[in-house]
Amino acid sequence: MIVRSTPALALSVALLGCGGEDITADKTDSGVDDGTRLVVGVGGKCLDANGTTPTDGALTILWSCHGGSNQRWRLDPVTSEIRGYSGKCLDVAGAGGEGASVILYGCHGGANQKWTHDPATGQSKGLGGLCLDVEGG
Repeated sequence: MIVRSTPALALSVALLGCGGEDITADKTDSGVDDGTRLVVGVGGKCLDANGTTPTDGALTILWSCHGGSNQRWRLDPVTSEIRGYSGKCLDVAGAGGEGASVILYGCHGGANQKWTHDPATGQSKGLGGLCLDVEGG
């Protein structure tokens, strides 16, 4: 895991309408063979669990790709949850809707933790069919 000293340079991840340069699973991963993937978005930056300790409510951000454990994600085919390091799940904060923050939270199987992945487009869609994206990205 890489510890970031300048979080102001990061882009917070949100749930937005699909189109443009959405955040997608990297099909040409860096070679770690554990079933996880880097998830790449705007400017070639990776989906990253912000902070050194993954607590419930921790923000997800886009950060320079380094392949650390806080940038590796797995879509569970049984539960449809996207799990990150320390077993936390990607979670749409609050009631969801366009612009809702995507955070880390303990996996509980709720609708706000269910995701689909379209292999043709690479898009990951959550609550309401909205995509992982960054506002203004």
